[in-house]
Order: sequence, then structure tokens, then C-alpha cells
Amino acid sequence: MMQQSLWQRTVTIDSLLDQMRAPLSALRTLGRMLMPQVAKTELGSDLVQGMVSQGDEIGDVLSQLQRALYPLPHHR
Repeated sequence: MMQQSLWQRTVTIDSLLDQMRAPLSALRTLGRMLMPQVAKTELGSDLVQGMVSQGDEIGDVLSQLQRALYPLPHHR
């Protein structure tokens, strides 16, 4: 029973990490696509670069979280 509960929690955490990565990846991609469009204005360029940078930071935190939860290589 306890092992099943642990397995269910692992599956749930895995699913949540994946659900967080998809929209994050989309935001980072959209930000990178937007950069050339707003490069003409310094403010716009700074805003988009900040958005992409924050997306990268969140991605790094998600990776750290996954490594903390799964210290051994995690295969799907």
C-alpha cells in the first residue's frame, strides 16, 4: 500500500513537471521569436530579453527540482 502511494506520488510529480515544461517552453520560444520584432525599440527589446531570461531561470529551477526528486538518472 505504501509503495503504491509512493508510486502514485512519483507519477503525479512527473506529470506536474511535464505540465510546467510545455507552457514554459512555448513562452521561451515565443519570446525568442518576438525579439527581432521589438529589437527596434530598446524598451521592447529589454522586456522581451527579460522575459526569455526569466523563462530560462524557471527552466533551470525545474531541472534542479527534478534532480532533487530523482537523484539517480530518471528514465521514462
